[in-house]
Amino acid sequence: AHPGAPAAVVDAAGAMEASQLIRRVLPEASWDVISPALYGTFWRLSLYDILVPVERYADEMRRLRRQIDEIERYVTPIGSMMGAAMDVDPRAAAAKRKREKERLQTNIERLKVEQKAQEERHATAMAGLKASCASWFAEQGNRSAEPINLFLQHCIFPRCVFSPADAVFCAEFVRMTHSQGTPYFSTLQYYDKLLRDTSVHIFSCTERQAANFGRFLNESIKLLIHWKSSEVVYRAECIRLPGFSVSFTKADAKKASYEDYIKVVFKWFCKILKSLVNCLESKEYMEVRNALHVLTRIIDVFPGMRKLCEHLERKVDALRSEERKDLQIQASQYYTMLQKIKPKLLTQEQFCCGFTMKQADRPAEAKAAKPTANAPAAEEVVKEEPKAAQTPPRAADEAASPASSKPTAPSPLNPAAPPFVPAPGAAAPARPAKRERDEPAADPATNGGGTTESKRPRKEDADAPPPPPARVERRGGEGGGGHSGGGGGRGGDGRTDSAGRDQARDQGRDQGRDQGRDQ
Repeated sequence: AHPGAPAAVVDAAGAMEASQLIRRVLPEASWDVISPALYGTFWRLSLYDILVPVERYADEMRRLRRQIDEIERYVTPIGSMMGAAMDVDPRAAAAKRKREKERLQTNIERLKVEQKAQEERHATAMAGLKASCASWFAEQGNRSAEPINLFLQHCIFPRCVFSPADAVFCAEFVRMTHSQGTPYFSTLQYYDKLLRDTSVHIFSCTERQAANFGRFLNESIKLLIHWKSSEVVYRAECIRLPGFSVSFTKADAKKASYEDYIKVVFKWFCKILKSLVNCLESKEYMEVRNALHVLTRIIDVFPGMRKLCEHLERKVDALRSEERKDLQIQASQYYTMLQKIKPKLLTQEQFCCGFTMKQADRPAEAKAAKPTANAPAAEEVVKEEPKAAQTPPRAADEAASPASSKPTAPSPLNPAAPPFVPAPGAAAPARPAKRERDEPAADPATNGGGTTESKRPRKEDADAPPPPPARVERRGGEGGGGHSGGGGGRGGDGRTDSAGRDQARDQGRDQGRDQGRDQ
């Protein structure tokens, strides 16, 4: 423009030149859907221009005033002039407190001036945005999702990972675009595209970018929860604006009801859970680590429901035993956060404000409900299997001791089997060797004992060593002399044999009495 031209002409010429430069950044087809004014405005502004942190200013000034009050209420302690306090000059201490009070008052005044300047700049920026937002999105792209896709691709996603301030700026810029009633900007479609599959963006981020992306998601979800808090808020901030229109083909298009918005927010939460679970189950190290960074940043707004928390808790608990120590520490940190917020989480009914969710509206729960529906049938199968293979107790005992069963008796395990009959002329089966318990015990009192089971000795008696034989001593003197062994020997043998018979009879009587008592 000419140096002597009016300021309005200079500004118009500068805007035209800037627009021509911006058109070189993106492909020409992109400008048919979004305007260079939207692209230039988005990348030119900062968080300082579109957001005034009124609460932060108020908190800081309140803190400074408390310090001033403490200085004014200061009283010199009793006995301060004694001991070590004698080295302190009271007048110097009073002058120091006065200087500190003046410094605090100066900071309060500076904060007031700074806040006023930012509010003025914010008002100017909002006025410019209000005037230019009508041309941000072209009318020919209102019937497709192309405007939102290009806005996310070339504006939101590249900048939201730059820094924490840029992450907050992106979320606040979208809120401002919605609140100003930007034509052909669908707020519902924007959040649906953003939250549909966050795993793709998490996978492509570095560690620091994932942390910034988590802050951006935190601010975005916080706004959704604010709109969901009550129907009054929804009617005041959403339903009267074009961002919640079902269609842009008509000027008086139907707006989404409060119930519809609750259902779609529930669906978005389920999709966020699905994306993050896929990242946690990935084999890629950076994808798992980035997912944990994002989860840590959105802990104040997500999972929000107990059922979603249980799904996340199981996946994160498995990572606590990870071999890589950094993932193990990060998973343990987030697991502790989940345990801390778990008592404050809402049930599904509370989160949905009493509205009933259809089966199609809850994809995450439909998938989790399939094993539960089949659980009773599987449990019945498990319970019925032992009954079919169960063996009667008596048959089991007979099967355990085949020696006691008769060869011609039918098998107890299969009642339909034919009885075993040995072929004529066939050799008799070899009889197993007798065990020690099968041998009959000799019993002098019962004529040598029998072969029945009742006359068999107990196992303890059979295993006990037999009694030692009676010792027979031959005494030559009692037989009549050394060389006259005939007569003396008979006399001595007679007494010895008589004693042996008496002892054997006593032993046999005692053994028979013991056996009878045992029987």
